[in-house]
Amino acid sequence: MRILGYIFLILCSLNSQAAEPVYRIIDSSYTLCDTLPRYQQLLRWSLYGVGTPPETGCFPAPANAKAIIKQCPEGDIIVCQFQITPEDGSPAFDAWASKVILRPEK
Repeated sequence: MRILGYIFLILCSLNSQAAEPVYRIIDSSYTLCDTLPRYQQLLRWSLYGVGTPPETGCFPAPANAKAIIKQCPEGDIIVCQFQITPEDGSPAFDAWASKVILRPEK
C-alpha cells in the first residue's frame, strides 16, 4: 500500500511539472470574442453570410500577445478559449477564437 502512495506522489509531481504549451498571436488582423456564442455568431456571419456580426464583445487580437489554450470544445471548426496576456503589460484576459491565430512561442 505504501508503494502505491509513492507512485501516486511521483505521478502527481510529474504532472504538475509539465509545462503548458505557450503560443503567440500572429497579428492583429484576427478577431477575438469574450464569449463562445459571440465567436460562433461572428463565424456564421463571416464564413456563411448568415445573421449579423456581434454588436459588442469582439475585438482585434493583440499582436504577439502570449496565448495559453484553456479549452477547445468539440465542433466542426476548432474554436478555443485562450488566456491572453498582452505584451504591453495590460491585464491578462480570457477570449475565444480559432486556433489559426496562433504560432508557437520561440
